[in-house]
Amino acid sequence: MNGPQVRGSLVTNQLENHAALVGLHIDFSVFKVQPPSEYQDIGQSLSARRRNDADEGQSHLTAAQLGVLFNGLVPEIPNLIRAYGLRCSEIANSPTFNPKGTSQHGLFANEVGADGTAIWAAATSGDSAIAVHLLGCMLSRMWDAPEAISIWMQLIAERKQTLAASGNPIESATSRSITLTRDQIASWHTSIQAWRRTADEANARRQKQLLLIIDNLGIPVNTKSSLSESVLAAWIAAMVTVDNLVSGKPQRVQTGAPLLGLAAWHLYPDMIVFGRGRNSTAKQAPQHDPLVQQGGVLTLGIQDIRRSGDGIYWSLPLAYLRYYGQAAHSEACISSRTSRTSMDELVYVALGSLIRRWLAHAEDIQHAAELLVKLNDLVDISGNLGRDGTWISLLSRTARSFLTADPEAKAAKLQLIKCGRRRYPLFIDDPAADTIFGLSAPRTLFRLLPGNSARVALLRHIAQDFSDHRTLMVIQCKRGNPKSIWELASKTLISLRALQTASALYTELQNATVELKTAEQPLHEHQWIPEQKRGHRHFPFAGFLLTREQMFACISKFESGGFNFHPSAMNGVLAISSGNSLFVASGLLQDPCNPRSPYTIERVVGNLGKTGMALLVCPAVPQIRPLSDDVRLVNHHPFDGGEEDSFRETSLHISYTEWELPIDIGARGKRDVEAHYIEAAIGLYDRGKWVADLNILNIFKHRLSRIVPPCTHHREHSAPIDETSKFVTIDSWEELLDSPTEIGVVRARGNWQARLAAAAISIQRGHETRIVPEKTCWSCCLALKRIPPLNTKSDEDMDAQDDVFGIVPFLTDEEGSDSETDEKVNITMRKNVQKDCRPSFSGGGNSSEAARERNIVYIL
Repeated sequence: MNGPQVRGSLVTNQLENHAALVGLHIDFSVFKVQPPSEYQDIGQSLSARRRNDADEGQSHLTAAQLGVLFNGLVPEIPNLIRAYGLRCSEIANSPTFNPKGTSQHGLFANEVGADGTAIWAAATSGDSAIAVHLLGCMLSRMWDAPEAISIWMQLIAERKQTLAASGNPIESATSRSITLTRDQIASWHTSIQAWRRTADEANARRQKQLLLIIDNLGIPVNTKSSLSESVLAAWIAAMVTVDNLVSGKPQRVQTGAPLLGLAAWHLYPDMIVFGRGRNSTAKQAPQHDPLVQQGGVLTLGIQDIRRSGDGIYWSLPLAYLRYYGQAAHSEACISSRTSRTSMDELVYVALGSLIRRWLAHAEDIQHAAELLVKLNDLVDISGNLGRDGTWISLLSRTARSFLTADPEAKAAKLQLIKCGRRRYPLFIDDPAADTIFGLSAPRTLFRLLPGNSARVALLRHIAQDFSDHRTLMVIQCKRGNPKSIWELASKTLISLRALQTASALYTELQNATVELKTAEQPLHEHQWIPEQKRGHRHFPFAGFLLTREQMFACISKFESGGFNFHPSAMNGVLAISSGNSLFVASGLLQDPCNPRSPYTIERVVGNLGKTGMALLVCPAVPQIRPLSDDVRLVNHHPFDGGEEDSFRETSLHISYTEWELPIDIGARGKRDVEAHYIEAAIGLYDRGKWVADLNILNIFKHRLSRIVPPCTHHREHSAPIDETSKFVTIDSWEELLDSPTEIGVVRARGNWQARLAAAAISIQRGHETRIVPEKTCWSCCLALKRIPPLNTKSDEDMDAQDDVFGIVPFLTDEEGSDSETDEKVNITMRKNVQKDCRPSFSGGGNSSEAARERNIVYIL
């Protein structure tokens, strides 16, 4: 037994002594061991929040309890524990896949980075906890979150029953002491899932090769019918087999469990794959993984021709999936087609869907790709779109990439095209439309040909194929005038424009992946697509212009594969946390005058540590601290034209309120929430003391906010001193809260977080807020007209509308959903239900408007 296992044994003895001392009850909060050296880099790479959770928080308690609960079932696997720790540390040390949070990430700095919380919690809870973590990775790889969590709850319940009935007082005490809730398991699973996604990306090449080998197996994990027996047998078999492999011992597998383990733990032995039939030859599949010692070769010689293409599948009865009814019999599988993919790869799937009806045989895919390239060269793109911004250019680039790829890459791309053609025929194509963009319709094609000579030449070319007089041609005629190509293919056209739009959006989301199952629904049915107004002229080759809300709705669809949210559900959303990704409104991560549009979205590696897909929103009425009684804190000195940063000790932080709202996704009776709103206050702190909570999105939409555009003559005109000398400086947060009667100038030059905060507070206090770019031109600033005043009630109504984040129609993809929350959930004016908020000094920010004219505040 190696070092870590000895430590686990010592801890078990400590538990026995401790249980006897406290009346056979185990306190897991003090249960901690020295982690194996291979895992040290993981702990050092964690953010402060994640490290605290793994060391002292709920993640530590969960890992410790699970480790003790399943301790008696874990075989000796020292080589696997070591190799897995080294692989995880390898990822943790990668700045690409585990970036560190910096000041550039603003209030999300503590949420940035790969989520290794569950790994570190397991490593500090003993070898058995690491082994249980490995099982968590297997379940996360195979099953969606609700199914995986349900499996865990059933395993825990049955294991506790086994220990309670054992007659051993220590085991009985263990059973009574373990109090794991579904929410705790869900949170723990979320961390595992996030890490697995990051590890997939870090090992993309080897992982893809392994999954391609798995594709054609069609074998089960095992054939046991009992959930506990099946899961525990698969877990133990996978651990023992992989432990032998990494130690250099060759293995031959007969079930899918070891392969599932390899795919879940990101360990890649060389493989020998035998094909079907007597004359088949063995194929070598080298992976050259340095963590697998020489000789650790895996031999695969089992395939099921009946389920070829299903990869590895697992059927289990899930008794804890739903609130009511008998155990739901569920099946899941892993293959290259069930893994997440890049948007570029999804475009190949879309290409296969589009050309499905163009081809008589799959061998014609080459010709279809060549046709797309030629069409792009021939089509006259009018206007200022440029070829790179059109869907025809996107398809052409994809087709050209396929045609010019090397044999290995071309084979992989061909698989994606065939997958789209076979499995997702309606993703792009509309069966009611003519094929090849309407060019297959003779009337349409002849109208496009330049002159009669070209038309005659085409007819002669066609006639050559029918020189045999015995040929019978059947022509189907349709009554009425034929529609134009764009009217006829309206659904296909919408899908192609949406594909171009999504592709362009994901180009800006660094390393983001998507769910392949997104293609199960026709793209034109996605609700994020802007509605097309009748009579409005559109450019048929261009993508759509999206609002921030539509971008978030688009991302939620491709990220989940299933959530078809209406953009109104994204009103007021600051960020989306899902898996290992944070999709953040870029306005929260940059200076408000940054040339990059604040209405775009940025992807950051990290998460909020919340289960499922979490949509972050701010409180409807952010609170501001009362004014200080010390009047000496407010000076409001005359403005001398100087521009400096008086807010160097300012920082922004996220704190969560208790308000959450599940989002109906149309599935009735499930126990787990898969998507929900999370309310979080964006707190402004000065020297560690709370000043206010902010609504930063107001800066970009509120009527009182004006972002001054840069000008070109700031050096040609001196500042009008006679005007600016009447201004006063605002050099502290107290001076902004106790705002001057004169025009104020907040001096936070070069401090983008302080500028965001100052603008947000100024708007919340009811001031006309002018945010000045880096090079100030006072002539331009003073030339701006004042925003006309409104009466107090109108202002309050305006603020209320700005604070509302939507009347959310929880629309599903099917008519007549049986969801218990089919009706629209009105979540407007959430301030009416916030009963425990701190008293707000400023109220809605406009309480003083009836007494005086609205003031102007410049943000330098």
